[in-house]
Amino acid sequence: MLERNGVVYYILGSHIQCGKVSDIKIEKGELFFLIDTYVQCDEDNWIAEEEIGKSVFFTEVEARQHYGTGHSLPTCCCG
Repeated sequence: MLERNGVVYYILGSHIQCGKVSDIKIEKGELFFLIDTYVQCDEDNWIAEEEIGKSVFFTEVEARQHYGTGHSLPTCCCG
């Protein structure tokens, strides 16, 4: 379950990273969250709930099982 200060594991490029959920918001009926160790371009990077199970996981084992499937959080600022 997603909760503030809960530990999550995420795929970032060719690495599995670990961090804590630092904030959660609901916007237009959709849930978004921040991970304290995931910062791109020196700004907050809100992650959609739909990334859970694709590039964000609740255990390291889950992250390793999904590693290499082509899913990753963005690794750069592309704007």
